[in-house]
Amino acid sequence: MEEKDIIRVIGDMNLWGREIDTGIYRQDYVERVVKFAGSGEIVAVVGPRRSGKTTICLQALKEMVKGGMDKTQTLYVNFEDPALETILTGPEAMETIYRSYKMLVNRDKESVLVLDEVQNVPKWEKWVRKMQDRKETKIIVTGSTSKLLSSEISTVLTGRTLSVFVFPLGFRDFLKFRGVEVNKEYESLSMENELNALLREYMEFGGFPKVAIEKDKVIKKMLLKEYFDGIIFRDIVQRYKIKDVVLIRNLAELCINQMSSMTSATKMREVLIKIAMRKISGNRVVNYMSYLENCFLVFFVPIFSYKVKNQKLYPKKAYSVDTGIANSVAFRFSEDVGRAAENLVFTHLKKLSFEKNFEIFYWKDSEQSEVDFVVKRGLNVESLFQVCWDIRDAKTKEREIKAITKAMDAFKLANGTVITGGFEGEEEIGNKKVQFVPIWKFLLGNFV
Repeated sequence: MEEKDIIRVIGDMNLWGREIDTGIYRQDYVERVVKFAGSGEIVAVVGPRRSGKTTICLQALKEMVKGGMDKTQTLYVNFEDPALETILTGPEAMETIYRSYKMLVNRDKESVLVLDEVQNVPKWEKWVRKMQDRKETKIIVTGSTSKLLSSEISTVLTGRTLSVFVFPLGFRDFLKFRGVEVNKEYESLSMENELNALLREYMEFGGFPKVAIEKDKVIKKMLLKEYFDGIIFRDIVQRYKIKDVVLIRNLAELCINQMSSMTSATKMREVLIKIAMRKISGNRVVNYMSYLENCFLVFFVPIFSYKVKNQKLYPKKAYSVDTGIANSVAFRFSEDVGRAAENLVFTHLKKLSFEKNFEIFYWKDSEQSEVDFVVKRGLNVESLFQVCWDIRDAKTKEREIKAITKAMDAFKLANGTVITGGFEGEEEIGNKKVQFVPIWKFLLGNFV
């Protein structure tokens, strides 16, 4: 493919090729991408397929143009574009694209380069490192795999990456996409009924941007099933060259159906053997579960323990990246709102964990008292969160208070938070304080 043909193909992707509508602004992510790119380090924008990585990167490029950069100083390349498939044979293809751009679009000015879904190019890391060494351009890479965050990539790039993890819309951004802005607490209090109605929709259909703005429920469900299939086939089956597609799909559905519940590779293997009616190795199930997590479809939260061995041996709690995907393929939102609510709290905390640098665990003692989320930063446990959708029953309330106060004793904390479907209040037990917070307020507030 000649230089002019390459530019013709990538022109429609770029700000200098045509006017591009980048939709609703996701400020937190855009500001971080612009800031990190300005540092001169390689920026890795990672997250599940269809979560908005491309849009955020294009919005970041527009911000740079607003700041004085010419449009021709930006280059965006989508490595999942079918038109580029014939030349994507390795890092030399990236060099060909870049040199075509420098020859015909931007000969002598500094540039910002976005390499979208870069994991599709074999040995891309070596070319990116070479470009970083040349100091010719600022580089932003995106991908739908946690390998962009992994130590092996950092080793090749000699640790020169700053990461931005993109989740589907949080509740505040979801409201923004639906035309509802909530800036102050008193505003949210006056809108409580409207917020609760939107919360139910958010729990059922999740936060993928295109799904959030789609009004037709049938189309929402179709989009979510398409996203699930895309993750399974493009991010797992093709990437890891898996031949048993039925097995990996069944495992994904089983793990999602376990959302907010305990699971293990052993348990999943037993169920899969019954479904397939044949032998399945434990190692294969362990590997497949790691693939599900690597592509951000399912997350597995370990038990809190100071012993790494216990974290490995005890069952983990499974959570879906998005309640909408879960509801479309396996889990039924209408049957268990409480588990969907717990999953929402998890995704909210998981997103914050990348921004504020903390780890998430669950806690359980020898008497089977359990707390859903333990937030640990460095060596210190800082916060405890329990999720209970309906706490009106006195016995239920007593059980939740007992569990969280036992954990507060274990970690020597004075405060704990129970996240509810609507109840709000506070109780003091000795020198401890348990705060009850409605989930909509938790998702809009600053509790971590």
